[in-house]
Amino acid sequence: MGPRTTVTVVFFLNGASFSSWYSRLPAIQERLDLGPGAVGLALFGAPLGLLIAQPAVGAIIARRGSRPLVAAAPFYLAAVILPALAVNTLTLFAAVTAVGAANGALDIAMNAQGLAVERTAGRRLFSSLHAAFSFGALAGAGIAAVVAGVGIGALPHLAGTAVIGAAAALAVIPGLQPDRPHRGPAGPRLARPSRRLAIYGAIAFCVLLAVGAVFVWSGIYLASEQRADPGLVPLGLAAFSLTM
Repeated sequence: MGPRTTVTVVFFLNGASFSSWYSRLPAIQERLDLGPGAVGLALFGAPLGLLIAQPAVGAIIARRGSRPLVAAAPFYLAAVILPALAVNTLTLFAAVTAVGAANGALDIAMNAQGLAVERTAGRRLFSSLHAAFSFGALAGAGIAAVVAGVGIGALPHLAGTAVIGAAAALAVIPGLQPDRPHRGPAGPRLARPSRRLAIYGAIAFCVLLAVGAVFVWSGIYLASEQRADPGLVPLGLAAFSLTM
């Protein structure tokens, strides 16, 4: 399996893992008997985990390249089971923080790997890689709809997702492309972003705010406000992933 196919599979698996656990969030909320406020507090762990992981991930990629981090994808994908193991708001917060850190680490590393593959290929590939993530999210939500519809709980579902995702990632790791770490002079530890970078950051913030709202709250809205059947709840996320 070549590097392009390998990194495409990693994007797909990350999308499937990402949407699988968000699709079962209403079931986890119901099992723990949490109100919207408690869920919102617990889900604050996702961006917190990302913020914790980002500096370390960036430093590792700069020194060793992206391949070692993407090669750890089985561990990141296995973390999807953690929210289903929560027993209260605090443990759900801890689980979501761990998932956020794992997802953030894989997200940064796989994009860096994608950039290395794109440079080697000499043509633009990122649109197809992010399409693979969206198709993965569509598949994850679709499977969640079927699984929830037949009455399978969040824990066995996410346990199966973790095992399959980790095994699939382990199978494709040999195809990752070694990329050269950064060899230039070290930059400042803290620098003021340029105007262009600030604009890009603002755009990314707005996009992620909208995407996060749909991923996190669409299932809860359908379950609690529209009283949708469990098998229909993940379809909102599936429809959103399809349009992406």
